[in-house]
Amino acid sequence: NSYTNPEDKSKLLLLIAGGTGIAPLNFLAKKLAERELEHTIIEGANKDREIIFINQFESLDYDFSNVIFCTDDGSFGNEGFASNIFKNEIKKYSKKDLSNAIVYTCGPEKMMYDVFQICKDLNIPMEASLERMMRCGCGLCGLCSLDPLGLLVCVDGPVFNSQILHKIDDFGKFKRDITGKKSEI
Repeated sequence: NSYTNPEDKSKLLLLIAGGTGIAPLNFLAKKLAERELEHTIIEGANKDREIIFINQFESLDYDFSNVIFCTDDGSFGNEGFASNIFKNEIKKYSKKDLSNAIVYTCGPEKMMYDVFQICKDLNIPMEASLERMMRCGCGLCGLCSLDPLGLLVCVDGPVFNSQILHKIDDFGKFKRDITGKKSEI
């Protein structure tokens, strides 16, 4: 996999998280801030009590961060899904800015799939951290297999770029349960 490199200061860096997907993106945001790389974080949750890292975002030196909170019910920050807030947020940027954009996302797969579709339409490279049922965590059980490529989230991921995601039929549509049975997301 060839992953995007955010080190170029001319890049427009956008981090879109839903629910606990903010945890790995929070780590990325800290690293970007340490390197003085400007970025925007969109953190979404169902309700106000599910928004996490509020105090951390407010207390740390986030001169390089723009944090946008949203909740499905509007109880904290903007009302709406993180993917919809992202769609509205990118309207603020020019085509030139978007040609330098990189999106990182983690959270519910339906949300990440919506972000993927937006990125695909605008030709923005994206990386998504996927979550799948992983019984063994070392590639033996196959529960985290992504069809039709057969990539394993536990071994080949969990982060996949948009070029790979485009080839995965399961992304945003199907998952496997503990028995290996495929079901709709």
